Parts: sequence; structure tokens; C-alpha cells
Amino acid sequence: MHLHWIFDIPNYRLSCKVNDELTYVAIRGGVGGIEKHYQGTATLITYDLWPTEFVWLKETYPNMPRPKYTPVDDADYEDIKSKNPYHPWHDRKFYPYGINAENQILDRLGRPGNLQSNFNNCMFQPIFDAPGLGYFESYDGINFYLRAVNPGDDGAKYYNRMPCCVFPDNPGMRRATDAELEQYDLIEKAKGMAFPQPSKMIADHFVLP
Repeated sequence: MHLHWIFDIPNYRLSCKVNDELTYVAIRGGVGGIEKHYQGTATLITYDLWPTEFVWLKETYPNMPRPKYTPVDDADYEDIKSKNPYHPWHDRKFYPYGINAENQILDRLGRPGNLQSNFNNCMFQPIFDAPGLGYFESYDGINFYLRAVNPGDDGAKYYNRMPCCVFPDNPGMRRATDAELEQYDLIEKAKGMAFPQPSKMIADHFVLP
């Protein structure tokens, strides 16, 4: 099912408020389990058992939109492939976690593919890849961010350069410093680039640094 997750990057928090009585909080992106806060009671759902939660959601909230799991026809199949990064599921024409109304492939947590991957730069425009540091990007040519590469010497276990970098041991995404703006001439490099602004996806799903 398509769930509306919020990526709070400064606080390394990934959460989904379904309604006033139900909220989920993913621990380490879900691999540590998903906290379920339902009617004032908190329980932990393991990563392996999480798919069964969709069965509970369908039974408890029968009016929630249901995803499809296979293309309707050949044209629909081509549209799905054009709107998502390559995935082995394409070869099977079956998507175990579903496809939402916009033909975005959903992952295990119910997140659409473009939200996970910034597919076709739908949220952020890459500006410059700084060797050994990471790549800079922006959604408007004014606000610049760095997605850091792992230097291998800071003790961090995991670096994720995708938009979903909300792991507590992942430095992930941060704002570019004034010194970096000047050193890499980012504002000048961004001139003339096309930006996906205003990006409703960012406003709806992200708390940025």
C-alpha cells in the first residue's frame, strides 16, 4: 500500500502518520523494525513481519486506496517502466508491494520509487560531484546540499546518497557551507539549469537540513 512517509533528515527520523490514531516510525529505515503507535499503544513490528501489516491495514481501513500489482496492459507496463528506475521486477511484470495511482513502484514500506531515488531529478538537480567529498545538489538554485561519500575514517557504518538518508549512523545529507559555495562556484554552476520547483514532493515528504 502507498503510505505517506516523512523523511526528517536533521533528526534522522522516518515516520508515517496514517491518521489521528495510527502512526508508524521506521527504525534505521525499517531494518530495525517499525514502531506502530495505535490508539495510544506502541508495539514493534519486525522487518520480516512488516508485510503482514498491510493485511491488517486493509482489514482495519477498508477505504484506504489499494495498489495494483501487475500492469493493466502493455501500454500501462511501458508507462510503469518509464516512470521508475530499472528494477528486476520489470522482467516479471509483478510488483509484490504494489504500484500506486501514479504508476510509481512501491517498496517494502510503501514508498514510491521517485521519492526514493530522485528519478529523473524530480526533486533535486545535481550541480557538481566533488571528488572525495560527495555531490552537491539543489532544488531551486539557491539552497544547496551535499550528499557525502564515505571517507572511511569517521566511524560511520553506512552512507546513503539517496533522498532516503535517515539512518542514525549515516551523515547523509547536509547543507553546503559558505566556503563550499565559493570553492566550487555552485551558484554560478546552477545558473541556467532547470529546477523542479516548486517541488511538492519535497514539501510533502521532507524536512531538510
